[in-house]
Amino acid sequence: TTYWREVTATLAGIGYSVHAIDLLGQGKSSKPPDVTLSINLWSNIVDDYVRDVVAKQQQNGFGGGGSNIFDGLLGSRKTGSSTDGVILMGNSLGSLVALAAAVGDHSDDSSDYAAHLPGKVAGVCMFNCGVGLNSRGIVDEPQWSPFQRFLFTLVLNTLDAMLFNNPPVLRYVLDDVVTPDLLRGALRGLYTYDPSRVDDELVMSFYHPAKEDGAADALRQIYTNHPGLSPMQIHEKHAERVAG
Repeated sequence: TTYWREVTATLAGIGYSVHAIDLLGQGKSSKPPDVTLSINLWSNIVDDYVRDVVAKQQQNGFGGGGSNIFDGLLGSRKTGSSTDGVILMGNSLGSLVALAAAVGDHSDDSSDYAAHLPGKVAGVCMFNCGVGLNSRGIVDEPQWSPFQRFLFTLVLNTLDAMLFNNPPVLRYVLDDVVTPDLLRGALRGLYTYDPSRVDDELVMSFYHPAKEDGAADALRQIYTNHPGLSPMQIHEKHAERVAG
Protein backbone atom coordinates (compact mmCIF):
# COMPACT_ATOMS: atom_id res chain seq x y z
CA THR A 1 0.00 0.00 0.00
CA THR A 2 0.94 3.62 -0.48
CA TYR A 3 2.07 4.16 3.11
CA TRP A 4 5.49 2.79 2.06
CA ARG A 5 5.97 5.50 -0.59
CA GLU A 6 8.44 7.65 1.39
CA VAL A 7 10.48 4.60 2.40
CA THR A 8 10.63 3.49 -1.23
CA ALA A 9 11.79 6.91 -2.43
CA THR A 10 14.40 7.21 0.32
CA LEU A 11 15.90 3.76 -0.28
CA ALA A 12 15.97 4.28 -4.04
CA GLY A 13 17.63 7.65 -3.47
CA ILE A 14 20.57 6.10 -1.63
CA GLY A 15 21.24 3.38 -4.18
CA TYR A 16 18.90 0.51 -3.46
CA SER A 17 16.94 -1.24 -6.16
CA VAL A 18 13.47 -1.41 -4.59
CA HIS A 19 10.61 -3.73 -5.48
CA ALA A 20 7.29 -3.15 -3.75
CA ILE A 21 4.39 -5.60 -3.95
CA ASP A 22 0.89 -6.12 -2.65
CA LEU A 23 0.25 -9.55 -1.22
CA LEU A 24 -2.31 -11.62 -3.10
CA GLY A 25 -5.78 -10.70 -1.82
CA GLN A 26 -4.69 -7.31 -0.51
CA GLY A 27 -4.32 -3.80 -1.88
CA LYS A 28 -4.27 -3.60 -5.68
CA SER A 29 -3.45 -7.28 -6.12
CA SER A 30 -6.17 -9.62 -7.34
CA LYS A 31 -8.54 -11.28 -4.88
CA PRO A 32 -9.32 -14.66 -6.45
CA PRO A 33 -12.18 -16.61 -4.82
CA ASP A 34 -10.58 -20.05 -5.17
CA VAL A 35 -7.28 -19.42 -3.35
CA THR A 36 -6.64 -20.18 0.32
CA LEU A 37 -4.67 -17.30 1.82
CA SER A 38 -1.86 -18.11 4.23
CA ILE A 39 1.58 -16.98 5.35
CA ASN A 40 3.01 -19.95 3.44
CA LEU A 41 1.30 -18.89 0.21
CA TRP A 42 2.46 -15.30 0.48
CA SER A 43 6.06 -16.15 1.38
CA ASN A 44 6.15 -18.63 -1.49
CA ILE A 45 4.98 -15.85 -3.82
CA VAL A 46 7.73 -13.54 -2.51
CA ASP A 47 10.31 -16.28 -3.08
CA ASP A 48 9.04 -16.79 -6.64
CA TYR A 49 9.06 -13.04 -7.29
CA VAL A 50 12.67 -12.68 -6.19
CA ARG A 51 13.74 -15.65 -8.30
CA ASP A 52 11.72 -14.75 -11.41
CA VAL A 53 11.95 -10.95 -11.37
CA VAL A 54 14.57 -9.53 -9.01
CA ALA A 55 17.32 -12.05 -9.73
CA LYS A 56 16.84 -11.78 -13.49
CA GLN A 57 16.98 -8.00 -13.36
CA GLN A 58 20.22 -8.20 -11.39
CA GLN A 59 21.67 -10.64 -13.91
CA ASN A 60 20.73 -8.31 -16.76
CA GLY A 61 22.12 -5.26 -15.00
CA PHE A 62 18.81 -3.51 -14.42
CA GLY A 63 18.07 -1.53 -11.28
CA GLY A 64 14.60 -0.11 -10.91
CA GLY A 65 12.67 2.00 -8.51
CA GLY A 66 9.67 1.15 -6.40
CA SER A 67 5.99 0.82 -7.02
CA ASN A 68 3.29 2.41 -4.92
CA ILE A 69 1.41 -0.84 -4.25
CA PHE A 70 2.82 -3.13 -1.62
CA ASP A 71 2.61 -4.80 1.75
CA GLY A 72 6.34 -5.34 1.79
CA LEU A 73 9.56 -4.19 0.19
CA LEU A 74 12.37 -6.11 -1.42
CA GLY A 75 15.62 -4.28 -1.93
CA SER A 76 19.22 -4.90 -2.82
CA ARG A 77 22.04 -2.41 -2.81
CA LYS A 78 24.10 -2.36 -5.92
CA THR A 79 27.85 -1.82 -5.65
CA GLY A 80 29.22 -1.63 -9.16
CA SER A 81 28.22 -4.83 -10.92
CA SER A 82 27.70 -6.86 -7.75
CA THR A 83 24.82 -7.11 -5.35
CA ASP A 84 25.09 -7.30 -1.56
CA GLY A 85 22.01 -9.49 -1.19
CA VAL A 86 18.28 -9.11 -0.83
CA ILE A 87 16.75 -7.22 2.10
CA LEU A 88 13.12 -8.02 2.91
CA MET A 89 10.89 -5.49 4.67
CA GLY A 90 7.32 -5.85 5.85
CA ASN A 91 4.70 -4.41 8.15
CA SER A 92 2.29 -6.48 10.28
CA LEU A 93 1.55 -9.65 8.28
CA GLY A 94 4.17 -8.52 5.78
CA SER A 95 6.84 -8.84 8.48
CA LEU A 96 5.94 -12.46 9.11
CA VAL A 97 5.88 -13.12 5.38
CA ALA A 98 9.34 -11.57 5.03
CA LEU A 99 10.74 -13.76 7.80
CA ALA A 100 9.17 -16.95 6.44
CA ALA A 101 10.42 -16.16 2.93
CA ALA A 102 13.93 -15.40 4.18
CA VAL A 103 14.31 -18.82 5.84
CA GLY A 104 12.32 -20.75 3.23
CA ASP A 105 9.54 -21.82 5.60
CA HIS A 106 6.75 -22.04 3.07
CA SER A 107 6.90 -25.48 1.52
CA ASP A 108 5.83 -28.94 2.58
CA ASP A 109 8.75 -31.01 3.85
CA SER A 110 7.84 -33.64 1.24
CA SER A 111 7.83 -31.13 -1.62
CA ASP A 112 10.50 -31.09 -4.30
CA TYR A 113 10.28 -27.30 -4.44
CA ALA A 114 13.59 -25.63 -3.68
CA ALA A 115 13.23 -22.21 -2.08
CA HIS A 116 15.34 -19.55 -3.77
CA LEU A 117 15.88 -17.00 -0.98
CA PRO A 118 17.64 -18.90 1.87
CA GLY A 119 21.31 -17.91 1.81
CA LYS A 120 20.64 -14.87 -0.38
CA VAL A 121 19.08 -12.57 2.23
CA ALA A 122 21.25 -9.82 3.69
CA GLY A 123 18.65 -8.69 6.21
CA VAL A 124 15.01 -8.70 7.30
CA CYS A 125 13.25 -5.55 8.58
CA MET A 126 10.09 -6.34 10.55
CA PHE A 127 7.72 -3.59 11.63
CA ASN A 128 4.79 -4.21 13.99
CA CYS A 129 5.16 -7.92 13.28
CA GLY A 130 2.01 -10.05 13.31
CA VAL A 131 1.81 -13.10 15.59
CA GLY A 132 0.38 -15.13 12.73
CA LEU A 133 -2.14 -14.81 9.93
CA ASN A 134 -4.50 -13.93 12.78
CA SER A 135 -4.46 -14.04 16.59
CA ARG A 136 -5.71 -17.59 17.06
CA GLY A 137 -2.18 -18.87 17.61
CA ILE A 138 -1.90 -17.04 20.94
CA VAL A 139 -4.39 -19.50 22.45
CA ASP A 140 -1.72 -22.21 22.38
CA GLU A 141 1.01 -20.18 24.08
CA PRO A 142 2.22 -21.90 27.26
CA GLN A 143 1.68 -19.04 29.72
CA TRP A 144 -2.12 -19.30 29.63
CA SER A 145 -4.20 -21.39 32.01
CA PRO A 146 -6.93 -23.69 30.63
CA PHE A 147 -9.53 -21.14 31.73
CA GLN A 148 -7.72 -18.30 29.90
CA ARG A 149 -7.51 -20.44 26.76
CA PHE A 150 -11.22 -21.09 27.04
CA LEU A 151 -11.95 -17.36 27.29
CA PHE A 152 -9.69 -16.47 24.36
CA THR A 153 -11.30 -19.16 22.22
CA LEU A 154 -14.77 -18.01 23.21
CA VAL A 155 -14.03 -14.39 22.28
CA LEU A 156 -12.45 -15.34 18.94
CA ASN A 157 -15.27 -17.71 18.04
CA THR A 158 -17.84 -15.04 18.92
CA LEU A 159 -16.11 -12.46 16.71
CA ASP A 160 -15.98 -14.96 13.87
CA ALA A 161 -19.67 -15.83 14.19
CA MET A 162 -20.80 -12.22 14.42
CA LEU A 163 -18.47 -10.60 11.89
CA PHE A 164 -15.46 -12.26 10.29
CA ASN A 165 -17.11 -15.54 9.29
CA ASN A 166 -20.42 -13.86 8.48
CA PRO A 167 -20.14 -12.85 4.79
CA PRO A 168 -23.31 -10.68 4.60
CA VAL A 169 -22.31 -8.66 7.67
CA LEU A 170 -18.69 -8.37 6.55
CA ARG A 171 -19.74 -7.20 3.08
CA TYR A 172 -22.11 -4.66 4.63
CA VAL A 173 -19.30 -3.28 6.79
CA LEU A 174 -16.96 -2.89 3.81
CA ASP A 175 -19.65 -1.46 1.52
CA ASP A 176 -21.56 0.83 3.87
CA VAL A 177 -19.51 1.44 7.01
CA VAL A 178 -16.01 1.92 5.59
CA THR A 179 -15.82 5.47 4.22
CA PRO A 180 -12.92 7.77 3.30
CA ASP A 181 -13.59 9.86 6.42
CA LEU A 182 -13.53 6.77 8.66
CA LEU A 183 -10.24 5.63 7.15
CA ARG A 184 -8.77 9.12 7.35
CA GLY A 185 -9.49 9.29 11.08
CA ALA A 186 -8.06 5.82 11.70
CA LEU A 187 -4.89 6.58 9.73
CA ARG A 188 -4.36 9.90 11.51
CA GLY A 189 -4.46 7.94 14.75
CA LEU A 190 -1.54 5.90 13.44
CA TYR A 191 0.40 8.86 12.04
CA THR A 192 0.74 10.53 15.41
CA TYR A 193 4.06 12.19 14.58
CA ASP A 194 2.70 14.02 11.54
CA PRO A 195 -1.03 13.44 10.80
CA SER A 196 -0.83 15.83 7.85
CA ARG A 197 0.87 13.05 5.87
CA VAL A 198 -2.51 11.31 5.69
CA ASP A 199 -3.55 12.67 2.29
CA ASP A 200 -6.16 11.58 -0.26
CA GLU A 201 -3.75 9.26 -2.04
CA LEU A 202 -3.07 7.33 1.15
CA VAL A 203 -6.74 7.18 2.18
CA MET A 204 -7.89 5.97 -1.24
CA SER A 205 -5.18 3.29 -1.32
CA PHE A 206 -7.10 1.65 1.53
CA TYR A 207 -10.61 2.64 0.44
CA HIS A 208 -10.73 1.34 -3.14
CA PRO A 209 -9.40 -2.18 -2.42
CA ALA A 210 -12.07 -2.60 0.29
CA LYS A 211 -14.77 -2.10 -2.33
CA GLU A 212 -13.46 -4.66 -4.82
CA ASP A 213 -15.02 -8.04 -5.51
CA GLY A 214 -13.33 -10.60 -3.30
CA ALA A 215 -12.31 -8.13 -0.60
CA ALA A 216 -14.77 -9.49 1.95
CA ASP A 217 -13.68 -13.09 1.39
CA ALA A 218 -10.00 -12.12 1.62
CA LEU A 219 -10.66 -10.38 4.94
CA ARG A 220 -12.70 -13.36 6.14
CA GLN A 221 -9.84 -15.71 5.36
CA ILE A 222 -7.25 -13.56 7.11
CA TYR A 223 -9.25 -13.64 10.35
CA THR A 224 -10.49 -17.23 10.22
CA ASN A 225 -7.91 -19.38 8.40
CA HIS A 226 -5.24 -21.32 10.28
CA PRO A 227 -2.79 -18.78 11.77
CA GLY A 228 0.34 -20.70 10.82
CA LEU A 229 3.59 -20.39 12.73
CA SER A 230 4.36 -17.39 14.91
CA PRO A 231 7.60 -15.43 14.34
CA MET A 232 8.97 -16.98 17.53
CA GLN A 233 8.24 -20.48 16.24
CA ILE A 234 9.84 -19.71 12.87
CA HIS A 235 12.91 -18.33 14.66
CA GLU A 236 13.19 -21.44 16.83
CA LYS A 237 12.66 -23.77 13.87
CA HIS A 238 15.29 -22.04 11.71
CA ALA A 239 17.66 -20.66 14.34
CA GLU A 240 20.78 -21.34 12.25
CA ARG A 241 19.43 -19.62 9.15
CA VAL A 242 18.21 -16.62 11.15
CA ALA A 243 21.58 -16.29 12.89
CA GLY A 244 23.42 -16.62 9.61
